[in-house]
Amino acid sequence: MGKRPRIDISGYWYHVAARGQRREDLFIKKADYQRYLEELELSLKRCEGKLGAFCLMSNHVHLLICLGDRPLGHIIQIAHSRYGRYFNKEYRKSGHVFQGRYKAKLILDDSYMTMAVSYIHQNPVRSGIVQRVQDYPWTSDMFYRYRKQPGKIGMYSVPGGMNPQRYKNLVDGREEMKLPEFQDFIGEEGMEEGIDRRKGGRGSGKYRERRGEKEIAERIIKMAEETGQSLETLRSQTRRRKIAEIRHRIMVRLYRENYPPAEIARQFNRTPASVFRALERYDK
Repeated sequence: MGKRPRIDISGYWYHVAARGQRREDLFIKKADYQRYLEELELSLKRCEGKLGAFCLMSNHVHLLICLGDRPLGHIIQIAHSRYGRYFNKEYRKSGHVFQGRYKAKLILDDSYMTMAVSYIHQNPVRSGIVQRVQDYPWTSDMFYRYRKQPGKIGMYSVPGGMNPQRYKNLVDGREEMKLPEFQDFIGEEGMEEGIDRRKGGRGSGKYRERRGEKEIAERIIKMAEETGQSLETLRSQTRRRKIAEIRHRIMVRLYRENYPPAEIARQFNRTPASVFRALERYDK
């Protein structure tokens, strides 16, 4: 069975969770945590996303992300592919660093936002690493507890009537916290029926829908014709600089048009990481 397409709505928040391959550690030393946050910050800026909360555990991460004009998958793939390359080089490893597909829940009801933030920050306590949330260094707890930015990564307050006292009551266990266990969203049961009405997002947001193999193939053929090169040449493994530059420009254009990086890469017989490397060269 194929993977279910993500529903990406500009202006909405998502609770994201990702785990290390085979549940192995993602972070070994302090510099690793810092590097992950740097790559996440770069990705969010590139994709115009916002970070509302984070918790970095040794072998998994929790993030609260608000979408800008780019799909959630682009944000995660840029950050995780760049961090994965760093991690493998640093520790002389190879292969995937993150396990499978990340998990994401769309938050449909702002009233659950405070609980989502608190739940994310409570991970170290639930795991028995610390007794108090504020004693764990790799979360955004200080942003909500003291209104201080946690290091170099930029944080944004979430909607839903968040205030420091309510946050402290929830995260310190003085107020009962209940998050629904629905598979794809956080809110009241039945809210998923309204997703179709929200596809336009708030304001001018757009609904990101997976486009088929035929459509992207036709688009690539048209772009190849504009450059005077055949599709077979662009798909080849040639190292000719001119061909590589044309291929990179087409990859970047397709990415900017919101085609999935994995499908772009497949069309050129390459890995998704090659799409993001092309984007980096284009930005420079």
